[in-house]
Amino acid sequence: MRSLRLPILGARLLLPHVAASVNAVALKDRLQSLAARVDALSLRERALLLAALLVVVYVLWANLLMAPLGQRQKTQQGQVAQINTRIATQRRQGIARHRESGDKDGRLVIVSPDSGQ
Repeated sequence: MRSLRLPILGARLLLPHVAASVNAVALKDRLQSLAARVDALSLRERALLLAALLVVVYVLWANLLMAPLGQRQKTQQGQVAQINTRIATQRRQGIARHRESGDKDGRLVIVSPDSGQ
């Protein structure tokens, strides 16, 4: 492993590409030892291991991905319901104002409650 010695600090720094290759070799060794351990398992144990891994993946997927999306959907559905309520209220107010004004031309004008009319 190559290292760079700094004369002022007296510290050794690993070069990034060397450190990455060392990590890759270590990871490869760990994966090979894990593969050997899985190969040593019986077929039944492998099936149980696969089932356990699938359960872990599903739980992570449901909790980390789907739960936030479900919460966001509920929030947005609430916002849509509020907007629909405001639209219905404004529509009723517009119809009531139209009837009160006695407009004979048949136009329906919806006025915002903030406009002060």
